[in-house]
Amino acid sequence: MYIPNQGDIIYLTLNPQSGHEQSGRRPVLVISKHSFNEITKLAVICPITNTERKVPTHVGVKSSRGTTGFIMCEQVKSLDLKTRKPEYKDKVDNDTLFEVIDIVKGFIDLEPGKIEKENEHSDADEIAETDETE
Repeated sequence: MYIPNQGDIIYLTLNPQSGHEQSGRRPVLVISKHSFNEITKLAVICPITNTERKVPTHVGVKSSRGTTGFIMCEQVKSLDLKTRKPEYKDKVDNDTLFEVIDIVKGFIDLEPGKIEKENEHSDADEIAETDETE
């Protein structure tokens, strides 16, 4: 079974789908690392569309073999490689890969002040535990 590398553009079957998700057999960008893909037999991907919608979470494809379209970062998902039958098609350049990962990180990074709040909570828990044992 082919295990994709980070930055590969591969064809996968995206069915079943729901709502506004892309469907059918189509190109996707692999954003997970090869080691993750190999160990889990999953890949974290972003679908690619040919429709330009001028959405700030869409990134134009710049690839080595001329693949065109727009990477839909807002539709990031993890898919099973065994059942989706991946086929290598192309590879994006590093600038495109970094831009996509930066956008996805923006969705999941902690919000400002969140770390401090969690640390404050942890300190309070430790104090409570100390008080209970004394």
